Amino acid sequence: MGRDTVEIVLTNDDGIDAPGLREVYEQLTEVGEVTAVAPSTDNSGVGRVLSMGRSSPLTFGDDSQSIDFSPPEYSWEVPFRPHELGYEVVGTPADCVIAAVSALDIDPDIVVSGCNPGPNVGMGVLGRSGTVSAAAEAAHLGVPGIAVSSSRLEADQGDFSVESDFTGQLVQYSLETDLFDTIDYVNALVPPSLPERVVVTEPSESSNVTANIDTSNNQFTFTHTYFKKLQNGHENQELPGTDRHAVEQNEASLSPLTIRDGPVESDLLQTFADQYHPQSTR
Repeated sequence: MGRDTVEIVLTNDDGIDAPGLREVYEQLTEVGEVTAVAPSTDNSGVGRVLSMGRSSPLTFGDDSQSIDFSPPEYSWEVPFRPHELGYEVVGTPADCVIAAVSALDIDPDIVVSGCNPGPNVGMGVLGRSGTVSAAAEAAHLGVPGIAVSSSRLEADQGDFSVESDFTGQLVQYSLETDLFDTIDYVNALVPPSLPERVVVTEPSESSNVTANIDTSNNQFTFTHTYFKKLQNGHENQELPGTDRHAVEQNEASLSPLTIRDGPVESDLLQTFADQYHPQSTR
C-alpha cells in the first residue's frame, strides 16, 4: 500500500456516541489508525443530503432551515468539536465523509460507516440510509467504503461484538486484497449472533416504506414495513441471493455495489431529442 500505517475513517448516521460506532472503533484499532468523523446527533434516514447551512439533524418549516449557499463563495460552514474518538461534526454523514477526505490530514485508505442498529436492506434504502450513503459518498470521492448494519432493531439489545469482529475481518481482508478494484463500496448486514454463514447478495427489490393518509387531520403516516415484519417474526418471501433473505436466515450479507449505475441506451429518449422543436414561451 506504499506506507506502514493504514488510515481508517469511521463514521455513521446515529451519532458519534452511538454504541455500535464505539465497538467498531475499538475493533478497527487492531487493523490501523482510526479517526472517527461522525455526526454529533442522530441523522438516520438523511441519505446523501448535505447540510448546506441548515442545522443537523435536518428539520424544515421555518426560515432558519433555508439553504445558506450563495455566490460568490458557494460555501457553507459546518461546526465541529474535538472528540476522544476524533471529530464530532454538526452535520450529516455526507458532510462528515467530505470533511474527512478533503479537510483533515488523514488520506484514508478506507471509510467504514456503522455499525447501524436495524438492517439497511433493499434497493430502496441505498440512497435513503445515512449509513449506506456515507460509504457511497466515500466511493464518489475515490475512497473505498464499507457500510455495516446489524439485524437487531435497537441499539441497547446487547453488545455489538459479533458485528464489530465481522467488520474488522472484512476491513482487513479488503486492505490485503484487490477487493475494490471492481466494486466501489459494500453494504454489509450482520446478525447480532454468530451468522450461520456469509453470503454474497444483491439488494432486494422490495420496498421498505409505505404511507397512509388521514384526511381528518391532514396527515400522512409512514410505516417502515420491513422493520415491522422483523419485529413480528414474519417470514421473508424473497428468493435466496437477496440481502433480505439472508437477514431472515441469520446469515451475514455482503452486497458488492458500484456508484456507476448508468447511463443506458434509450432509443425512445433519443427520438424525443431528435424531434424536439423549441417554441417561444408565453
